[in-house]
Amino acid sequence: MPEISTEAALKLWDEHISRKLFELIKDKQAPDALGALLAIDVLSEYLEGEDIVELGRILFRFWNYLLLLFPNTDNSLMIAASRTAGKVVKSGGSAFGDSFVDKELPRALEFLSAPEKDPGRYGGVLLLRELARTCPAPVYKHIPDVLGRLYPCFRDVRVSAIIMTDREAF
Repeated sequence: MPEISTEAALKLWDEHISRKLFELIKDKQAPDALGALLAIDVLSEYLEGEDIVELGRILFRFWNYLLLLFPNTDNSLMIAASRTAGKVVKSGGSAFGDSFVDKELPRALEFLSAPEKDPGRYGGVLLLRELARTCPAPVYKHIPDVLGRLYPCFRDVRVSAIIMTDREAF
């Protein structure tokens, strides 16, 4: 198989692969979105540790695609999206550090402000869980905010189940 130039590879990536992933996710149809999640999952694992100039841009794009699935009425889709988001952050390493958490954690906390039984609340806890697992040091400084927002969520059975089963993440 012939090698392609970096410029040609980036063009292929931007014009075809990335665009198709976005189209699959933006429709929020479970089968299409799950296919895109699987592709992002595999690609982010493949890219982990690679010395690619555009790695941060690619992984941040993946993160933004995944955020399109929050909130969602399909809980299994949000669970899969949150796990894939955790893998993307892990693959990004230091690119997903303090400034990333400072920007994304408030978004997850905002989801927690949704009314009880709202899918946004569940999505917020799922995102918080993955941020806490993959970026524990930057999340640590936000603990008072996180606990303040989590406390009212204990009345929501779905949310409290995540908190109780994933205590190590919090």
